[in-house]
Amino acid sequence: IIIDPVIQVINVLPCHLTYRVGEKGRDSSSVVERIQTDLGVGADSDCVAVDPRFKPHMSIRVPGYDWSSWKMVVNRKLSSMTWLPSRDDEEQLFLTQREDVDHSDDY
Repeated sequence: IIIDPVIQVINVLPCHLTYRVGEKGRDSSSVVERIQTDLGVGADSDCVAVDPRFKPHMSIRVPGYDWSSWKMVVNRKLSSMTWLPSRDDEEQLFLTQREDVDHSDDY
């Protein structure tokens, strides 16, 4: 029996969302998109097998906004917290860009 790590997305937002899963090769610095799927409100996706050797990443888009940056979704070091965002990434979540007017008006 072979068990692969999987990703399943559940949309708990009050709007539909689109997500994509990509991978980085060992010698690649950019993420290559593997799949892209739309999810309705309250829907859950099919399970997608991922290979931790290829550093799986995920990006999400909701209506009216651009794609989020690629984020790695697999903990590659056992017994560690590498799945958590770095402090810099976490601070970026709360900073808005000038051209992102809609988002800054929401808050």
